[in-house]
Amino acid sequence: MRYGQKYKKKYDNIMFELKLKNVSNQIIWETIGVSKNTFYTWLNKYKSFRDLYNKALNAKTDAKKALIKKATGFKEKIEKITHTGKIVEYEEYYPPDTQAIRYLLRNISDFDKELEHKIKIENDKAEIDKINKVIENYQDEVIDIIKDFYETKIKNNR
Repeated sequence: MRYGQKYKKKYDNIMFELKLKNVSNQIIWETIGVSKNTFYTWLNKYKSFRDLYNKALNAKTDAKKALIKKATGFKEKIEKITHTGKIVEYEEYYPPDTQAIRYLLRNISDFDKELEHKIKIENDKAEIDKINKVIENYQDEVIDIIKDFYETKIKNNR
């Protein structure tokens, strides 16, 4: 591996593909063949490099949010045109998806670490109350299992 590489547009795609696969920044700069300082300089200096880096980060976040939304169920406003041409808006309910729940349960430790880091749930009683109210709205047995898991985790962390 040769360090001291000059920036080339092809590095944008290499970085993007690796970041989408959740590869650490260190592995990315080692793969490209640059130092840590050069990597971060490129993030600041080259818009296309920075934009793709942020796009990769946002893609992972958006996918996780969508998975959690699908696993817990959601409501969505929908517009429909009637046979008379009138636009009618209504709310459609999508129940929790069992495949999404299974995936979350299999990968709960990854999501658990991220949630703990982002909202510090173990120290925020108000947040726990809000979550409990949301969970009470869902009668699905699997949601109750998830609730019990987090309550136990919070108690064990105190």
